[in-house]
Amino acid sequence: AHKLYVCRTLSLVSEIINNRLFQVLREQKSLLYAVHFSYIYFDFADAGISHLSLAPFPNKVTETINEAFTVLSDLKAGTSITPQEFEEAHGPLVASCHTGLSSNDFWLSALMHLHTSSSPKDLRCLRQLPEYYSQLTLDDALYVLRKYIRLDLPAVSIVTTGPEKP
Repeated sequence: AHKLYVCRTLSLVSEIINNRLFQVLREQKSLLYAVHFSYIYFDFADAGISHLSLAPFPNKVTETINEAFTVLSDLKAGTSITPQEFEEAHGPLVASCHTGLSSNDFWLSALMHLHTSSSPKDLRCLRQLPEYYSQLTLDDALYVLRKYIRLDLPAVSIVTTGPEKP
């Protein structure tokens, strides 16, 4: 396997999780303004860290947190990634790689951690990025979700509006 298989697949899985959280918490249950899930690789911990950011409606903070953890638990425990969820995240990720090749932001992100001894990344890893992402499969996403992502203890950021404390 490619030395960045896990990191790159985690990017895809993070997008799938984001889509599921947005669909359930925002579209279906109308609990929040915004939600974002990210997996921060080795910036803060050897195994990385899951980060969940929520902007719930002021009167729905507790309900939003509970529902967010339910979505994450369901993903990990068996309410698996559907082929449709995979394609909804995979297609845009591959497209953004193709369009990103001409932007400085893309290359700065790709070069991040290249200089650190803790990173498995080297210059060879930067070749054929769009092709690499296009080859990821639903099975890859399921494998990495189950083996590497700890959804039970994410770092959580909550932002609310209004004068009341959450």
